[in-house]
Amino acid sequence: MINEETRSDVFEKTNGKCQYCGKTLSYENRLRSGRAAWEVEHMRPRAKGGSDHLNNLVPACWECNMSKGTSSARAHMVAVAAVKVFRTNRRRMRIVGQALLPAAVVAGLTYLYLKKIGPTDAQVAEMPKEEQDRIGFKNFLIPVLAGVAVVVLVLFIKEASNGA
Repeated sequence: MINEETRSDVFEKTNGKCQYCGKTLSYENRLRSGRAAWEVEHMRPRAKGGSDHLNNLVPACWECNMSKGTSSARAHMVAVAAVKVFRTNRRRMRIVGQALLPAAVVAGLTYLYLKKIGPTDAQVAEMPKEEQDRIGFKNFLIPVLAGVAVVVLVLFIKEASNGA
């Protein structure tokens, strides 16, 4: 049986975060229901010879504790890491999707601007082949890079606002 002082020490080890998924926990909610519910978790399960020593105890949200079962902490961390990467990538892809329209607009406007200030089609036709290729490449590459810059900028702003 784990006493209240040990439970408090375990909770403070991770500043009230689940050892596995990083979810914020509520010290008062040590039941198996409700928001921020948590339990004291044995990294090496007692079923496999683990002890109640503080070095073997961590706070875990109820979901992580139940999904871990009697597996080792290392094996469970590998499984949780895959889920974290999937969730993070899904969120980033949603942000990229939101940035595609502004990126397309910027790329289109950049292309139109380059066509306006650049040589006319008649002038390009009179140029040597190498010069025609260079101008065509610039008219393609610059708008694409402008669009990519907008996507990167939107991702940077979203990440910065999430971290703050």
